[in-house]
Amino acid sequence: MKSVINKSILFIFFFLVTSYNVAQAFSGPDTFADLAEKVSPSVVNISTTGVIEQSSPQIPSIEDFFNFPFNMPSPEQSEREFSSLGSGFVISEDGYIVTNNHVVQNASDIQVTFTNGLKLEAELIAFDNETDLALLKVDTTDKLPSLEFGDSDSAKVGSWVMAIGNPHGLGGSVTAGIVSARGRMLGGRYDDFIQTDAAINRGNSGGPLFNLDGEVIGVNSMILSPSGGSIGLGFAIPSNLAKNIIDQLKDTGDIRHEPYWKNFSKQNKINLINLYPYFEAENKRKFILDNFIFGDVHWNKSGNKKIFEALKKELVFERNNN
Repeated sequence: MKSVINKSILFIFFFLVTSYNVAQAFSGPDTFADLAEKVSPSVVNISTTGVIEQSSPQIPSIEDFFNFPFNMPSPEQSEREFSSLGSGFVISEDGYIVTNNHVVQNASDIQVTFTNGLKLEAELIAFDNETDLALLKVDTTDKLPSLEFGDSDSAKVGSWVMAIGNPHGLGGSVTAGIVSARGRMLGGRYDDFIQTDAAINRGNSGGPLFNLDGEVIGVNSMILSPSGGSIGLGFAIPSNLAKNIIDQLKDTGDIRHEPYWKNFSKQNKINLINLYPYFEAENKRKFILDNFIFGDVHWNKSGNKKIFEALKKELVFERNNN
C-alpha cells in the first residue's frame, strides 16, 4: 500500500514539475495592459485631405475616327478631393512625428489626434518615397510624450510584439502577436520587413510596432490580404532602417541612400547572396567592399561555397586595385 502511495506521490510531483517547466518554456506576458497604458499617449491618429489631378478619357467623335490617329481627343484633366486615415507616433517632446509617406502623400491638410482628444495641425517636414517614411511636425507649447527606437535586429522570430494604431478610424486600437519572420522582401529596393501576426488593418499604416520594453522596433506599413482585412500577415519597416532615414529627414530633409543591403538584417544579407550574380558591376564592387572589408557577416557559413569563392577572388582584385 505504501509503495502505491509513494508511486502516486512521485507521479504527481513529476507531473507538476513537468507542467511548470512547460509553462515556463512557453510563457508569454500575463497582460499587455501596463505596456499599452505607458506608450499609447505617444501614438496618434492621422487624418488628411487633399486634391489630386486625374485624367478622364474622352469619347471620340465620328470625325475623330476618320482622322485617326491625328485628331484623337486628349484626356480631360480634372481634380478630385480625397481623404485618408493613418497612424503615427511622436519621437520628440517638441512635436516630431513619424508615419508612412503613403498616409500623407499629396495631402494639403494633415491633422493629428492624441489619445486625450488633443487635435493639432501637422506640417510635412520631409519624406522618402523609397522607404515609404515621412516626418511631420506639430507646434505646441507643451512637452509631448515621446517614444524611443529600439534595436530591430534584437527582435527574433517568435518574440512578442504589440501594435497600436488607427484601423478604420478606430483610434488607440491595441493588438499583439509575435514576430513571424524577418527580412521579407516584397518588391521594393529597400524591403527588409518584419513580418508579424499582430492584427494590422487599413489605418494602422505609420503606427509603431513595440517590443515588450516599449521600444519601437518597426513602423507598421502594409498587409497582405485578399479581403483587405487582417489575416495575420502584417509587415513593418525595421527600426534600424527607419531611424537612419528619419534622422536624415530631420537633419537635412534629404536622403543619401546607402547601398540597399547596407541596413539589411544579417539574415537578409545571407539571403541576398543568392542574387549576387544578377547585380550590376558597380553594385558588385560596393557589395564586396561593404560586406567583406567592413561587413559583419561570415559569408563562408552561408552554405554556398562556389559563390563565396567567386566573391573572394573579386575581393582580392578590389583590394589590390583601390
